[in-house]
Amino acid sequence: MTRDYTLRDIKTYMRERYKETSTGGFFEYKKQSDCREELESLSISPDSGKGLLFTFATIAGGWKLDVGSRLVGGKIDGKKLEDDFETISNVDLKRVDEAGYGGHPHRHANGAYPSKALKSLSTLNVENQSVSSMSDLFASILESEQSDAEPFDVAYETFKDVKTFRGLAAFDYLEFAVRVNGQDELVPDQLKVAYVDRNGPGKTLARIIENREDATSISQSEEAPKILHELVDFAKSELGLSHTAAFFDVESCLCTYHGELENEGPDWRGSCT
Repeated sequence: MTRDYTLRDIKTYMRERYKETSTGGFFEYKKQSDCREELESLSISPDSGKGLLFTFATIAGGWKLDVGSRLVGGKIDGKKLEDDFETISNVDLKRVDEAGYGGHPHRHANGAYPSKALKSLSTLNVENQSVSSMSDLFASILESEQSDAEPFDVAYETFKDVKTFRGLAAFDYLEFAVRVNGQDELVPDQLKVAYVDRNGPGKTLARIIENREDATSISQSEEAPKILHELVDFAKSELGLSHTAAFFDVESCLCTYHGELENEGPDWRGSCT
């Protein structure tokens, strides 16, 4: 029988994750640390266009650092690549091993087709304006003139158009752009329902609101924004997280709680990848 989730379940789960370590054992934290170390070894500034390309290729390559390193740190087809979408769109990064990504299917899909993600960069635009490089893209996002959209909204909608990404990997990449590449200005004031309305995070949130209201979808739910606000506030006030950490870690916990704990129920304890 399907068990309903409650806010108390999620808060208990989050508290247990942070009990053992200040990073909560998150898969993302280790990868982000590895990315920072790799960029330093390659003498590439994290906030540069090449730094942003490195983390993009790492996510597109199934969370494998060697894919990012091959793109910006070495030579492909005899050329050392710069931050230029036209050149990058012609790069053929070989399919990489799909195994070993901690049970996250979207990482398998990304790993299988890194070249598709790279080729799609040249087709991206920000508010219907073409961009020629990662530096240009992020500058355009931060200079957005949409009065009703925060920079994260613009960035999220932009990267959802990347082949193999959609919402989940777009969110993952933006987390890396903030935490590895220093794009702190992207972090919004609130964790919106639109950012979690897919895959594991959406399923967990939907199961929470089942007991609280009769909504046809979480996007139409009046309770969903309140739940996200309460979880982010809990992460900051009770767990001592920064706003940035709370914003991204709540999304991650909603994802792993459903995806990895479904067979064990809300009282399961242990580390998650």
